[in-house]
Order: sequence, then C-alpha cells, then structure tokens
Amino acid sequence: MSGYEVNRRHYKESGGGCWTMSFVVAMGVLAFGWAVGMTMWDNQRISAAPNAEASGWCAPAALKPYFGSEAGNASCICGLESKGNEGAENLRNLGVEQSWGLFQKNGMDGESEVNYVNSGLPAANRLRKILRKYDVSSCEDGLDGTPAGLLDECRRFYFVPENNLEWASWLWRQDGWSPWGTAELCRLK
Repeated sequence: MSGYEVNRRHYKESGGGCWTMSFVVAMGVLAFGWAVGMTMWDNQRISAAPNAEASGWCAPAALKPYFGSEAGNASCICGLESKGNEGAENLRNLGVEQSWGLFQKNGMDGESEVNYVNSGLPAANRLRKILRKYDVSSCEDGLDGTPAGLLDECRRFYFVPENNLEWASWLWRQDGWSPWGTAELCRLK
C-alpha cells in the first residue's frame, strides 16, 4: 500500500479529519517545492559561472583599469556580489557584520583594511583621513556604533564605485580571488 493510500485510509477512518489530510498534502507540497527550488537554485549557480559577466560598473570594460586581464573574472564576482549596485549592502548577524558596495567590502575585515590604508593608493589615502578623524585604525572599530558617525562615513566611502574598485583590486592583488565566497561560483577557487 502506497503512502498516499495509507494516508487516505487514515483520513477516512478518522471521520474525515481534514487537518490530517491537509497536513499531509501541505508537507508533500513543501517537500516538492523545496526540491524544485533547490534544483532551480543549483541550475542558477551553475549557469552563473564562469561567464556571469555583469553590466554597468561590473562590466569587464569598467573593471579593466583595476583588474587588467582578470576583468572578466572580476566581472563575474562583482555581478554576483552586488549585481552592479554600488549601494548594495548586506547586513548579517543583526547588523554586527556588514558588507558594502560593488565587491561587498566586509566591515569586519579590519586587518586587511589597515594594510590597504597604508598602501598609498589614492582612495586608501582618503579612507585614512576618515579613520584619523575618528582616531581608529579601521572601519571595523565603528561596527558597534562608536565612535558615532564612523560607520556611516565608512559605508559612504565604500559605496563610491571608484573607492570600492580600488580596494577590491588591491585585495585581489594581495590574496587572489579567495576572499570572495562567490569566486567558487565563478570557478575561480
């Protein structure tokens, strides 16, 4: 006897207790929907890589000055991280961890940010002025809301496409594509 027949028999024997049959049907629909959704998500992941080049700020032509011959790979990561939205923001863990901009600069990445600030690059020098204003070494120091105003200035800094691209290209030159989880989807890990 199939599961359907057992459930139907139970339904009849229980005097038509519709909650039982409704529950069984609902669970079946949820399981089917989950399986279809996961398959669709997997297909999107597979089709997204490695040619998931984006447009706008994430287009290879826009990224070439920052990433040179790796602009196509950078385009895939940029497209998956932000869909080309320079104001993209990801708030996780109730706002304790935040990521900003085209390449989703993680606010908790204080150690590499300190190194970036000392790189002498033009945007890094602008960020250094912001950090000095608050007497801190990285934007991570502002994630708890103190000193007041630091977090907003850091967010605004990384929302500027040129700043975010300079930082991302600097980080890529230091560590390759490994800092970005989407690198795996782009088949770069």
